[in-house]
Amino acid sequence: IAEPLTERAGGGLRVTNVDFSAAAVETMQRVYGVDSRNRNIWIIADVLDMPFASASFDLVLDKGTFDAFECADLARRDGGSARGAGSPAARLC
Repeated sequence: IAEPLTERAGGGLRVTNVDFSAAAVETMQRVYGVDSRNRNIWIIADVLDMPFASASFDLVLDKGTFDAFECADLARRDGGSARGAGSPAARLC
């Protein structure tokens, strides 16, 4: 999400990418390298203990949690039943 956002927004947007997984953060740092314009940074953090002061951001997008809620909502609408991979209603979240 970070790279397309910063490219579309021009020079004024800075994105702080947070993940609990050190492997995920290291991979993103390796893939995207050092952002010379300091628009994208990746840090390891726990959402229950974030290392930011209150009101540090203008906007927060939480893709991982959004995905979890979306999958829970889909399961609830499907009646909680598991459907096989061959089923047209099968979903991968």
